[in-house]
Formats: sequence, C-alpha cells, structure tokens
Amino acid sequence: MNNRSLIIFSGIVIGVILILSTYMSTGPYKMTESHTVQRDISRQLPFPSKAVFNQAKVESLTITTEDSPTNDSDKTKGMNTNLETIKAEYRLKFKELQAQTNKDIQALLTQAETDYRAAVTQNEKASLVSFYQRYAKAGQKIEEKTENEFHSIYDQLLTDLAKIGASEEEALEFLEEYETAKDKRKSEILQKAITIVS
Repeated sequence: MNNRSLIIFSGIVIGVILILSTYMSTGPYKMTESHTVQRDISRQLPFPSKAVFNQAKVESLTITTEDSPTNDSDKTKGMNTNLETIKAEYRLKFKELQAQTNKDIQALLTQAETDYRAAVTQNEKASLVSFYQRYAKAGQKIEEKTENEFHSIYDQLLTDLAKIGASEEEALEFLEEYETAKDKRKSEILQKAITIVS
C-alpha cells in the first residue's frame, strides 16, 4: 500500500469521525421540565352493617406499612434505599447497552478490516470512497440506534426518579458516563481504522 492510499483513507476516517461527532454531540441532553400531575386518590369505604371488631377500649392506635416509614430519618433512609435500587437497576441497563454497542462496532470493524485486506490481497482497486461510505453509514446506524436507546432509558430513569421524589440531578452521572464512553469509543475507532490501512 502506498502513502497516497494511506493518506486518503486516513482522511476519510477522520472525516467520518468529524461527521459523527457533530451529529452525535448536539449538546447536553435536554432534561424535561414538565412533570406528570399526581392523581388524588380518595375512596370512601362503606361502614360495616355490624360490628367487626372487639368492643374493647383502645388507648392509642398506630398504623404503619412497609412503604411508609414512621419518622423523617426512616423516610430519608427509605428514599435512599429506593434511589440506590433505581440507580443500580439503570446502571445495569446502561452497561448492557454499552456492551451491545461495543460488540456491534467491533463486528463492523472486523468486517471492514476483512473486506479491506481481501481487496488489497486480490490487488483489486478498492475505491476508498465507496469503502468509506459503506462502513461509515453502517457505523452511523449503530450510533443512532445507541443514542435513541440511551435517551429512552434515560427518560425512563428520570420518570422513576420523579416517582420517588428524587432530583433529576441524580441521573446526571449516567449522562456524563455515556458521553465519556462515546468519546472514548470514537477515539478507539480512529485508532483501529489507522491500524487497518497500515
């Protein structure tokens, strides 16, 4: 392979990365400002027609449930437990999404390398432009799919946090981790593309 082909292919790869980075980095994800209105559930229970309790005199009565702690520290502890449970659940979902995306990209890069090596071995005049267009388009589809799935999961996370009264700021760590992983993945793709043509 001559230097001209290497320079052209590297330029194409860099162009793809620039296109993907401008496409994918449309700024931080806009968090929704609207919240669903909570329904007021009130139900009138009918009085029983006959006595169902022992007629003994009761000095005091305290009713508690597992979902409603009895004091403020228990409420905070309950919310933190729910928050940590929700975060753990979504951390797993985001890791699964990242693993699937990495698997899809690795398969695409492996196929691109195989096709490129086969073309070079057979002394075919492989058009770097058509080669680039085919794999850039496939890579863009993977990134679009990942982006859509991430934001779908992220929106559900925001909904679940709102249900327990937690701040949307609790979800920011997931957004930041996603953006960091996306940037790292782009740099790894560039390195792999340069390795393929060398």
